Order: sequence, then C-alpha cells, then structure tokens
Amino acid sequence: MKSNILVLSILSTALVAASPLQAQNTTRQCTNAQSASQDLNDARCKLHGAARDLKDYTFEEKDAFSAKLKDGLSESNKSLDRLDAKVAHAGAATKEAAQPKLDALRTKADQLGKKVDAIQGATASTWESVKKDSKNSYIDLKVQIHRERQWLSNKLAS
Repeated sequence: MKSNILVLSILSTALVAASPLQAQNTTRQCTNAQSASQDLNDARCKLHGAARDLKDYTFEEKDAFSAKLKDGLSESNKSLDRLDAKVAHAGAATKEAAQPKLDALRTKADQLGKKVDAIQGATASTWESVKKDSKNSYIDLKVQIHRERQWLSNKLAS
C-alpha cells in the first residue's frame, strides 16, 4: 500500500509539474488548468484501478497473480495496437513524435512480460520482491499507456 501511495505521489507531482499552466492568455490558462486537472484525475483513477486489480496475493496464489498480470498485459498490448492504428492515420509530425513514445511503451510491455514469466520461478523468500516489482511495472505500464492515449487524443484534436 505504501508503494502505491508513493507511486501516486510521484505521478501527481510529475503531472502537475509538467502541466502547461503558464499560458499568456487567461482563457488559455483556465483551459489548460482544467485540462491538467482532468489529466491528473484520469491518471489517478487509472492508477487506483490498476492497483485495485492486483490485490495482495500470497505466495500460494502466485499462479492467480501471474494469470491476472498476463490478462492485463494482453489488454495493454491491445491498447498499444489501437494507439498504433491511430498514429498510422495521424499527420507526419504527430507520427514522428508518437513513434518513440510507442516504442518505449512496447519495451515496457516486453519487460513486464519477462517479469510475469519470472513469477513462476519465485520462491517463498523472493515472493514479496518479485510481486512488488511486477505489480509496480504493471501499474507503470497502465498509467503510461493512459498518458500517451491522452497525449495522442490532444494532438489529434488540435
């Protein structure tokens, strides 16, 4: 639970720090402030949803934990495929900006897949560490996919 709070705090700080709240036009400031606030709330909801999906599994439940992560990874890969399809229909500048982001997400998904495979090799003494690492990677991937989906939606809308 403490790690979830820490991840949420770091994510919140990063989202607030990165938000474009210093626009010159006051109308633009209000729009950006509302947009940043909405993005922050969306990311928080996504983080809580991902964390809630992964209850505190015991060592004896590692097969169920592994299956849950595999399902989540499969859904994440489908989300990445949908993002790829949207990028394919975007303008050249958006494609150029989006491709490194999508590549990074695919790399994170591959790394999570390796961590999920490693769950079966976990022992009782390494379980907590393996579980925490896998869970954090899963949450990070979910949040990053959500963030990039929002970014792409904003790019396509403008």
